[in-house]
Amino acid sequence: MTTPQEWDRLARAHMAKQVTDAGNVQAALSRLWDETVDPADLTRSFLRFREASVDLIMAGRSISKAEAQRYFEAVHNIAGLDSDLADVYSPEYGARQIKSSLTAASSKSLARAEALAAKGLPAAAALEIAKRTMLASAKRQMLNAGRDRVIGLTRTSGYGRWARVSDGSPCAFCMMLVSRGAVYTADTARFRAHDGCGCSARPVQAGEPKYSSQARDFLDLWKTNGGTVQELRLALDRRARAGGLDLAA
Repeated sequence: MTTPQEWDRLARAHMAKQVTDAGNVQAALSRLWDETVDPADLTRSFLRFREASVDLIMAGRSISKAEAQRYFEAVHNIAGLDSDLADVYSPEYGARQIKSSLTAASSKSLARAEALAAKGLPAAAALEIAKRTMLASAKRQMLNAGRDRVIGLTRTSGYGRWARVSDGSPCAFCMMLVSRGAVYTADTARFRAHDGCGCSARPVQAGEPKYSSQARDFLDLWKTNGGTVQELRLALDRRARAGGLDLAA
C-alpha cells in the first residue's frame, strides 16, 4: 500500500521536474533578452522581445501541462482508481495575457533604466532587475498551466481535494498556504502563485491525512511565530541569518 510519504515524494519529484523544465525555457528567454533588448532603444527593443517571447512561454506552458498530466496519471494508476481522466477545461491563455504580465513585471525597472540612460548614467543594474522580474513572471505563467491541469483533474477523478507543496524555499506567504494542508478543492480555490513561485499542487484522496509532514512543520512555524505572514517572514529572516532552515522535507 502506498503511504502518504510516498505520495509526497512523488509530488516533490513532479514539482522538481516542472521547475527544471521551466528553467530551461527561462534560459532561452534570457538569451533572447540579451540578444534583443537594446539599452539605446529600450522601449522598442522590449516590445520586440515581448513579441518574440510569446512562442517560448506558450511552449513552456504546453510542457508544464503535459508533465502535469503524466504525473496525475501515474498517481491515479498507483492509487488503483478507475475513474476516467477525461480532459478538463483549461482557462484561455495566450499572447495578450503573456504580454500584459511581462510588461507589468518589467515596466518599472525598464523605465528606471531608460531614465538613467537619458542622463548618461549606467543603466545595467536596472536592466538586470527588469530581466530578473521578466523571468520570474515567465516562470509563474508556465507553471500555472501544470497547476491548473492537476487541480482541474481533481474535480472529476475521485480525489476532490488538493494540497499545496513547497519547492523547499518558500516565501512566508507560500509557507502559510502550504500549512493549511489538504483543504483546497477545484471548486473553491485557485492556485495563488506570485512571480517566481515554484510551489505545486498534489491531489489528495479522501482517506489521506489532512497534513503532510511538510505542512505540519510549516503549521508549527506559523503558530509559534504570531500566526501572521509578516511575523513568519521576520522569523524566516532571523533563521536565515542564523544559518538557514531546511524546508524541503
